[in-house]
Amino acid sequence: MANHNFGGFEKFLFFKDYIRLLEAKKLDGDKENRIRIAIPTNDGINIFQGMLGRAKEMFIYEIKKEMRCRLIEKRNNPFANTMQHLKTLDVYELLRDCVIIISGNIGKKGIKRLQERGIKLSFKKGNMQEALTDAIKEEGLQKNQDGP
Repeated sequence: MANHNFGGFEKFLFFKDYIRLLEAKKLDGDKENRIRIAIPTNDGINIFQGMLGRAKEMFIYEIKKEMRCRLIEKRNNPFANTMQHLKTLDVYELLRDCVIIISGNIGKKGIKRLQERGIKLSFKKGNMQEALTDAIKEEGLQKNQDGP
């Protein structure tokens, strides 16, 4: 569903987890006026400091043209405990709707592969919210420099 412009997923389980109700919201189709940022994490607070593909979750934030930011989704990383060749490409598929990835560490070949696909990379440590605030400021400065 994330690939079809849905986000804000919530899962509700019933009858001893035999029935799952998934709630999602249709996102606006105005892709030119939004930027999606992915941040890998294991605790939901700090940026994962290991290799990008080893993080348990990817938090996806969306910045609208007005520089408003919101968490739209938490994606589980099914590749966190695998060691396959070209793992970065699998993780890229998980994050292909994102323009920016804020990560603690990405291998040299992974950096090249992600940049070839047009993803902007930012390497930060520590609190996710602080890194996100920095990214918003950087994008705001870029937009001001690009426009009148």
